[in-house]
Amino acid sequence: MTNTFRLTQLAKEENLEYTLDKYDEYGVLEIYSDQIDAEELSKKFKIEFKLTDIIVKQVFDGKKTILLGDCPDKVSVVENDFKFIVQPKSDSVGLPLSQLELRNLIKTYSSGREVLSLFGYTGVNSLYSMVGNAQEVSVVEHESKYIQKIKKNFEINQMDLAQIWENNYSDFIELARESRTKWGLIIMDLSTYNTERLPDFNLINDHRDLIKEVQERLLKEAGILIVTTDAPNFALDQYIRPGADKLTNKLIPEGFAPLKPNQIFAFYN
Repeated sequence: MTNTFRLTQLAKEENLEYTLDKYDEYGVLEIYSDQIDAEELSKKFKIEFKLTDIIVKQVFDGKKTILLGDCPDKVSVVENDFKFIVQPKSDSVGLPLSQLELRNLIKTYSSGREVLSLFGYTGVNSLYSMVGNAQEVSVVEHESKYIQKIKKNFEINQMDLAQIWENNYSDFIELARESRTKWGLIIMDLSTYNTERLPDFNLINDHRDLIKEVQERLLKEAGILIVTTDAPNFALDQYIRPGADKLTNKLIPEGFAPLKPNQIFAFYN
């Protein structure tokens, strides 16, 4: 069962006009154009998709402002029979719907491997790894509020909690390097909801060295490193690009096509 997904979207020349996502009985309508009547469009979609209410957010220069609509601060949703707690009124809802196919891939790749999620966020990727019969799952997250979200998502799915490391990514890499610990699958989610929380990290300037260090020091022989980002106009550094398997086109959820909301790369040791 799944009750959270993209309902509809409109783009002109690859520029988004609006998107509408479903979270159980509520919708989140993000409007990117100042030419759209937000109230009229919200009323139309509320009837069309039989939603209890729609949170309407105006998105301008990357910043989101709620214009109208209401719902509980926390809503329980179901994706592939997994339960997650989301916050529709927040800028970062907590379950990136555009990464559904990536999560399915992570589940497949996790079987029999030691898995490391280097940027834990709400623990969604880690939960998919656990369900995918990973040998063990480790999560790195430095903010206590997100650690609580990770624990809650595991709790409501009645699953054994992954091993959580309350460290920032750089300190953890150093600890792992010193202990010579390595993993068979490493997930690096460098989406904006993670990178914006890292004041000492610049995606464009720092991703090459981070990927190389993780691949060389933390990834097992025959291991897989998955890197994803939703940053606009991101270009993988040419010095590591020859070793990357670009999976972007293969992992676009049906409701998001033909847009490419994420770039996804795999590196193989």
